[in-house]
Amino acid sequence: MPVTGLADAIGKGVLDGAMVPWEVVPAVRVHEVVRYHTETDSSVPAMYTAVFLLAMNKRAYDDLPADLKGVIDRNSGAALSAQAGRIWDEATAPARKLAVDRGNTVYVVPATELAGWQRAARPVIVEWVADMNRRKLNGDALLADARAMIARNAPRTKQPVASTHKN
Repeated sequence: MPVTGLADAIGKGVLDGAMVPWEVVPAVRVHEVVRYHTETDSSVPAMYTAVFLLAMNKRAYDDLPADLKGVIDRNSGAALSAQAGRIWDEATAPARKLAVDRGNTVYVVPATELAGWQRAARPVIVEWVADMNRRKLNGDALLADARAMIARNAPRTKQPVASTHKN
């Protein structure tokens, strides 16, 4: 389901909730159809991602005049990625405030409880690794790489993982 359909699906009872980053909440008006939000303690490293992609057909890019290639080159790549990350980080607090101002409840899962949540999720991770292995991908290596990236980037990322739900 496209994220743009979340509020409608939750409002109609098709879904009870969704896991979306705070910066998405106001854009799709989810805070208007739910009463509760859950987020993890931001002091605990976690993995979640928002995907943003700027893509262009290579032949179309190659056919551009040099000045237009320059415009694209100056406004993409690592610099754009860093800028998008800053914008997302800055959007978290105002989006969360919209939900709170509406009277919605935000529950922060304390760091002391997250180990239990991680234990409960363990079978999902085990199945994911097995699925990757069945696809001839090295699931253990992928998981180890993801965990290494979390550890490496945790000092720079203090955004909570958030979900939103009706009841």
